[in-house]
Amino acid sequence: IRSEIDVEIKGENVNSQINGLTLNKGNYFSETQQLIQHLKGYGTSRIHWRGLGQEQSKTVYRGKIYIAPNAQKSDSIQQFKGLSLSDQAIMDAKPQLEIYADDVRCTHGATVGPPPPDLIYYFQTRGIQPNKAKSLLIRGFINQVLKEFPVKRIEEFVDECIKL
Repeated sequence: IRSEIDVEIKGENVNSQINGLTLNKGNYFSETQQLIQHLKGYGTSRIHWRGLGQEQSKTVYRGKIYIAPNAQKSDSIQQFKGLSLSDQAIMDAKPQLEIYADDVRCTHGATVGPPPPDLIYYFQTRGIQPNKAKSLLIRGFINQVLKEFPVKRIEEFVDECIKL
């Protein structure tokens, strides 16, 4: 699966919010490419994307924020977080900034890794079994973006996909 999102902010004081979730399992490959272009000033953009990799899947995230020379006072945040649920799952993230204005606020970042063992241990010390602890961590991870989705029963759909 390959998805591409291109956004052009052509007016002043325009706000853009993109939340997304990539669920990958089996031997599937998915690639997400995003381009947010601030062509005028005083606009804001927020990208919060999550990836969940299972089994031998490969998840690729490529995101770019472009700030044009006349897009002063632009404010943009791009964030990707990936959770690898298997030693064989591959997650590759490359957020980018391309800035040609000098009075802007832009940040980007990516983190990828397995569920933290110390958090699972923390749950275990409170009587929660490892599988349930892992399930709770995954749910918390994906709920950060699901809470913003305007689709009814999206959590049920996601639960079915990842078998929580």
